[in-house]
Amino acid sequence: PDQHDEAVEAPIRVGDLTMFQIAEMRRRHGLTAMVETGTYKGASVFAALEAGYEKVLTCEATPLFVDNLRPHVDARVTMFAEPSATALPKMLDLAVDDRVLFWLDAHCDPLRCWDWRAPAMPGLDVLPLPRELALIRARRGDAERDAFIIDDLNLYVRQFWVGGEWAALWGLGPPAFETVRDLVGSLPRHECHVEHGALVAVPMAPHTR
Repeated sequence: PDQHDEAVEAPIRVGDLTMFQIAEMRRRHGLTAMVETGTYKGASVFAALEAGYEKVLTCEATPLFVDNLRPHVDARVTMFAEPSATALPKMLDLAVDDRVLFWLDAHCDPLRCWDWRAPAMPGLDVLPLPRELALIRARRGDAERDAFIIDDLNLYVRQFWVGGEWAALWGLGPPAFETVRDLVGSLPRHECHVEHGALVAVPMAPHTR
């Protein structure tokens, strides 16, 4: 088994940036902005501000969370009450001149995955990460100046899907990245490791590119 696959043992959960050394990442790699998919209650927004990021861009598909958070943030924060499919292009436009920490929430939209009334959706619709990474690469090339933290990494471990509980529940096939190795391979200019059930990818040192 791939070493990254073996490292993923934590259950699926929604994490936030307080678990990671994002202030050190900002200093070491010259990061100036944080782009987040999945605001929830704003813990990662406040973590990025405290860590010194000059610009925070975040989107949330549930407008109530954005409405609740808006009175508590300042002009450094731009929030979109819409899913990443429509918000991420706007956030990339606003961060075109920045070095970005991308905080990508890889799990599916709860309103589409966990509502028994919702019809089964194709894998790429349920799991937004492949589409998000494709858009980032289309806009920013190898994104070699940017860093990534991708939560819910065990969604991209092949054995989680093949013959697993999710396939039985929702009739879904595996997503675009069938193993964590494939996910790492989509970031060829980055050094990657697993931390707190997330994939952390930072710019590769110039001498190792």
